[in-house]
Amino acid sequence: MVGRVSLNEERRCLTCASERGYGIYLSVPLERYCWRSFAGGGFSFAELFGQSRVLALVGGRPSPCGFSESSIVLWDDESSRRLWELKLFSPIVGVITRRGFLAAVLENKLVLYRIAHDFSWVRLERSLETLANPSGICTMSSPTTLSASSGEVSLPASRGSRPEEDRWFVVTHDDAHKHPIAHLALNRDGSYLASASRSGELIRLWGTQQGTSLVLMRELRRGSTAAAIYSISFSAKSDILCCSSDSGTVHLFSLQPAQSSLHARSNSYLMQVNRSRPLVPPDWFLAGRELCAKWTERFCTGGVSCTRIFTCLLTFLLHFRRR
Repeated sequence: MVGRVSLNEERRCLTCASERGYGIYLSVPLERYCWRSFAGGGFSFAELFGQSRVLALVGGRPSPCGFSESSIVLWDDESSRRLWELKLFSPIVGVITRRGFLAAVLENKLVLYRIAHDFSWVRLERSLETLANPSGICTMSSPTTLSASSGEVSLPASRGSRPEEDRWFVVTHDDAHKHPIAHLALNRDGSYLASASRSGELIRLWGTQQGTSLVLMRELRRGSTAAAIYSISFSAKSDILCCSSDSGTVHLFSLQPAQSSLHARSNSYLMQVNRSRPLVPPDWFLAGRELCAKWTERFCTGGVSCTRIFTCLLTFLLHFRRR
């Protein structure tokens, strides 16, 4: 059974963690690169570092010999050997990898590591206490990071005079949503943060570079009924936001004014996507499409929703067609 599917930082590879091992898939062309099976168990997380062959692996239930739910193993896929093991002595509920960084999310803590580009060393960068975060809600931009739990947001301040002098601060933000935060997503440069609560009706877009606090930029209405948000993703140029949920829909929102050329281009680029009744101004909402219920059920029995996979494919299209 598939436990988790994730994109790498460049959105060129998909990694898949399962109860039997892990797999790596290329996005262009969309094909399987490799699948590695392990005796005795599988993984709850398998995250690639960029376009390298090194992954961060966290054991599942059960775990293969030498892996566990409370440690992260940096694994060289090419040589099939472990480079480092980071023991955290508490179940890991979230992992994010970026160039030079690794974030491990525990239920009440975020641990950030800095990693050499050749993986010759790993050092603890920062450890932050958080509110209870059993879902492992966390998002990271390049090369700085932002993470959050229910009602609490941790994010970087502006950079110092040198890259190695990154400054960090923590903002507790009770007004982000009326309900506990359920999903977060940063754009590529970390200038915008999208957040959704457990109700899933609204997506709020925040500016992150306005001093020491988040600034609300826009509100995007996904729907009028509650839904669990599966994924939120920005396009490469941060001009489109994509959202999928358990309601069986995928929504695309324009983040540019209606008079921009983007809206004009959207008619031809998205003409095959059936438009649903707009729930926000039409210049923000580009398209929504109902996904086949049978497909969703079929993928859900495999441990991953069809809408998650469809969002990944849309992200690929947005990333490569608009470069």
